[in-house]
Amino acid sequence: MKEHLNISWKFLLALIVIFVSGKVVGYAIAVHRDTSVSAPPASPPALETNAWSAGAMERLTVQLGLTSDQLRAIEPIVARSGEKILKERERALFQIHLQLLETHDEISIELRPDQLEALAESQYQLKEAIATRFNHIIEPNPQAQ
Repeated sequence: MKEHLNISWKFLLALIVIFVSGKVVGYAIAVHRDTSVSAPPASPPALETNAWSAGAMERLTVQLGLTSDQLRAIEPIVARSGEKILKERERALFQIHLQLLETHDEISIELRPDQLEALAESQYQLKEAIATRFNHIIEPNPQAQ
């Protein structure tokens, strides 16, 4: 039984990773195609956690036929898990954005001057998006001041 649950959680995690990756790639494509696209506003983590937890509780209730006592016992566990998942998702999105910047740096050596100008604009927009979206993750650098 534990092995079945372990596989189920791995499968759920893999689906979440695939979904998040798709959203990030779609956003990156949209940013490169439309320069008017800006970073999405950072929604309060508590709202996202509550929405995720509520959805997870609803799915578990339907799938498992949970009793009200079980619901009360499971709800804090699901809420904690939701907080952890959303924090990891934010860190993963941040790392993906940083990887995009690194990719820009690597491809710049192969570009013509006119292409470098376009890339510089893209890099600027990406840095702005990172600063806006992930300001809660980025630690201030005292040496930069």
